[in-house]
Amino acid sequence: MNLDRRKIANALLTAVVLFVAILTACRWNAWFVEPSETGIPVIGNDTVLTFGKDSSLVKTYLNSEGRYCCQLVKDTLPAMRRILVLGDIQDRDDEQARTTNRLLKTIVERERPDVILQTGDLAERPLQSAWNRVYAAFDSVGIPLVSALGNHEYHKGVVSRADVRSLYTFPYFGHADVNKSANAAIALIVDTLDVFILDSNRPLWDIFSQSTWLENALDSSTAIHKIVMTHHPLRSSKSWFNNMFVRLAFEEVIKRHDVQLVLAGHEHCYMHYDGDYHQIISHFSAKEYGDGGNSGRHYLIIEVDGDGMYVGVYDEHGKVEDINIKK
Repeated sequence: MNLDRRKIANALLTAVVLFVAILTACRWNAWFVEPSETGIPVIGNDTVLTFGKDSSLVKTYLNSEGRYCCQLVKDTLPAMRRILVLGDIQDRDDEQARTTNRLLKTIVERERPDVILQTGDLAERPLQSAWNRVYAAFDSVGIPLVSALGNHEYHKGVVSRADVRSLYTFPYFGHADVNKSANAAIALIVDTLDVFILDSNRPLWDIFSQSTWLENALDSSTAIHKIVMTHHPLRSSKSWFNNMFVRLAFEEVIKRHDVQLVLAGHEHCYMHYDGDYHQIISHFSAKEYGDGGNSGRHYLIIEVDGDGMYVGVYDEHGKVEDINIKK
């Protein structure tokens, strides 16, 4: 009997090892191989308008020596009541960056938002050329940008490491947090609207430690409306099991603190989950996956008015959905 059990255990162990070896071989490039720079990056005069660590308005840019710089624009901010939300962008060449810049200027002129929230995978890869395209895409848009980190802002490898350029571009994360989770809590409207940014790209143990950060941040919030922004959605468009650990880490905290809206990306589609909270997956990329939700570029407009929060979802053909979120 013991011999049979030992044979079964060895067979199972062998099967697991073979499965891991085959999976690793198939996913080697996706997990471990990063593309190299193509050509010498060109330093332009492009800037990104964003927030400082104290919620001041700053602009970040590359100087003539290729160093990232941050300059204060305003130390106090007006209430940000009209919000443009964008999912993954990931411009892969200069032409795509010019297209994104043109689309953004058109949307901003039409919608007149006060701030842009972006759910990660802003850059195609952690390369200087990719970040140059980010700056080109948002140059002269004139609206402050607040972005989460996506997996494309991370270097590949066994140990996850955020690209330092993303943290220089968005100083509200704090440069000291390069090797930690990129979390931030930003008050867009004092006592009315707070946004909590999660870093869903981190290792499993760090994902769960962030739930403590989120719990404490939500406990400290006096806002009527609370928005959580994360790259990987809690409720996937692909399957119930997808992103399960992200859901297990954060969903009960979100429910317990009456978070009304979760913004996510990663899956290159549009999907609205309406359960104990609202979750919206969106994307604003030329890259299509086509394996869940609705395809095509979508953007969101959020309006906050007292106890009400209203979300309009738009694609290139017009409005897709109206969502009315009451406190």
